[in-house]
Formats: sequence, structure tokens, C-alpha cells
Amino acid sequence: MRRSPVLLVLASSLLVTPVTFAGNETVEPVPPARATGALPSDLPPRMRQKLAQMTPERRRKALKGWENYKKLSPEARRRLDLNYKSFRQMTPDERAQAQKRFKQFESLPPEQKRKLIENWKRWQAMSPDEREKLRQKKRAQAAAMPAAGPRHRTNDAVRAVPAAAPADR
Repeated sequence: MRRSPVLLVLASSLLVTPVTFAGNETVEPVPPARATGALPSDLPPRMRQKLAQMTPERRRKALKGWENYKKLSPEARRRLDLNYKSFRQMTPDERAQAQKRFKQFESLPPEQKRKLIENWKRWQAMSPDEREKLRQKKRAQAAAMPAAGPRHRTNDAVRAVPAAAPADR
């Protein structure tokens, strides 16, 4: 069913025009976004479709996220988009594991977070050969030690990255 543009304009104007009754009481109009459930005009069409399927609470959260996204710098948006894309390509088990690790990281004290980030940066700066040598060294150390129960390999691997010598920097 096609809607007449004239009817749409007329209906919209009624929503934003104060209405006066016989008793001279003026009723303020309801803002159009609330009255019609309209969404911000800068939303991509795909997001509009997704929002239409959401519950009001979930829609509110998604719109808040959209507002925050628009405030990001282009570089931060690019990083976020890449991270989101890689997250969507994960299996459900991998996603659950990533979420668990993120929660563990968030629960760490600030000093531990800082050290972990520094070690991760050192790991990223290493060549593939250096990384493999370090892995082999850690495997040899682990094989020499008696089994002491479950360990968090990711934290141990990141902690084990040696500090770069001052001359290397």
C-alpha cells in the first residue's frame, strides 16, 4: 500500500503543531521520534532493518551504541570494524572463549593490565623466528617441570616475552 506524501506531511505537521481545545488548553505535541517510532536519519538501511526486529530495550542500547560509534575517530572506527568482523567470523566456542578472556582481563588490577599490554606489544614486535624460538623455549621449560594442574597458557605466554634490550629499541 503506497502512502500519499501529502498525507504523510499533514500527519507529521499535526504531531509537531500544538493543539488548542475549546477550553483554551494547549496540548504540547509529542516529538516525532517518539510518536512514530522514527529512527535517526543517519542510520544505514541495514541497521534500520535490524532495529525494527529488536525489542524496545535492545533497540535503545543499539541506538546508544550508534551514537558512541559516530563519536569515534576514523582510525578508531576502522579498528572497531576490523575487530567486529573477526569476531563474527569466529565459531560460537571461539567467541565464548574470547569473551571469557576479555572478562578475565577486565578483572585484572591496572598494574597487571599494563604489564600484559606491554608484553603483548613486545610479542607483536618480534619476528616470526623469534616467536618460534620463544615458543620452543617455553615448551622445553614446561616439559622439564612436573605437571602442576591447569594453567592459563595465554597469560604465561605473554608474560614470558623477554624485554627488549635498550640497544634494540
